[in-house]
Amino acid sequence: MYDQLLTLDAFLAPRLLRPFYLIGSALALLWGLSGFLVGLVLLVQVPWAGLFVISFALISALLLFLGVRLFAEGLIATLRLHGRVVGGGPKDPIP
Repeated sequence: MYDQLLTLDAFLAPRLLRPFYLIGSALALLWGLSGFLVGLVLLVQVPWAGLFVISFALISALLLFLGVRLFAEGLIATLRLHGRVVGGGPKDPIP
């Protein structure tokens, strides 16, 4: 795998997209979970603020997850279009 990082024979973006998507999804899940737990702690002290924090954390985690998903799909579409128009690899000539 390390030899592919040092050469320019193949594109790495399609191979690296899945790990970055999984990392982004995990971060969105952690963001929502941490906000939910902070909201539960705050719910004991100030109920209306706790409900606000819980709802904000869940909505923002959902939007963050959707943003990561849309970015990954857009990048896949761009790479497929590039492969069809320009070629499959860096050594292919530009038409």
